[in-house]
Amino acid sequence: MKELNLLIFTLILKDKIWGGDKLATLLYKNSQRNDIGESWEISDVEGYTSVVSNGFFKRKN
Repeated sequence: MKELNLLIFTLILKDKIWGGDKLATLLYKNSQRNDIGESWEISDVEGYTSVVSNGFFKRKN
């Protein structure tokens, strides 16, 4: 039986005027930014398409 791996995507962190560091500190997002207002976990928005960061599909969107 072939093993299935989870896909992990590169973070898309959006700066917003209401942003801060709570997403980074409370949800363990790997970022030093202090203006994060949104964290897009997966996206197909033009210009902000998610990219796989692991396994066979690494760097594919």
